[in-house]
Amino acid sequence: MKPPLSLTLYRDSREHFVMPYNPVRLWYPGPAHTPLRFLIKAEKFAMTASSGYAGDYALKDFPLAGGLERKASIRELYNNLLGAMKERARFLRALDRFARLSHPYLWLDMDWTDMFAFEDLDPLRIHDLLLRVCQQRRIAIIGPTCAKTPKTRLKMGNFLVGLLISAAFGPSDVPETSPQKIFGNIGFSLDTGNVSRLDSQDEVAAVSNSN
Repeated sequence: MKPPLSLTLYRDSREHFVMPYNPVRLWYPGPAHTPLRFLIKAEKFAMTASSGYAGDYALKDFPLAGGLERKASIRELYNNLLGAMKERARFLRALDRFARLSHPYLWLDMDWTDMFAFEDLDPLRIHDLLLRVCQQRRIAIIGPTCAKTPKTRLKMGNFLVGLLISAAFGPSDVPETSPQKIFGNIGFSLDTGNVSRLDSQDEVAAVSNSN
């Protein structure tokens, strides 16, 4: 058996959650491929704007391929989207940087009960604003996940590590599923037309002031 390929999973130095995963992982790149074996080690890394990396988790040496941003509570989402102006502006700048990746994923690490456990205002206002800013930036949302036990947390971690590996090593002959390929013959367009981006402090303030 061939020795496994080595990978390093970066965890942002400001992210306290250590995502569990199996250090040796098989990855199946496509139906006609033999699975590859990866030996994955974890390392803390300051994923600042100057580092070239974005999000809370990413694979070393693949800064633009994919990233994972973790959100652990509805309160955190509220602070990011409707809290103090300085925090809102910081979060949107971080999302804009995150959106430059080929495969950015925002992970809602909570269950559906957590997603509605907010009494200060209707939690749907938070949900809808999150959906809007992510859709405008082509950021995929994963979750809310319901992985509470160590066993299910490990399974979730293995799945998320697989996402990052696929972003970095996806082969050219994996079936194409982009919207352009699916809808190209019927005039589908990714042009957002008159839909405006919610990326200025003034726009965010307007949403907040409407509460």
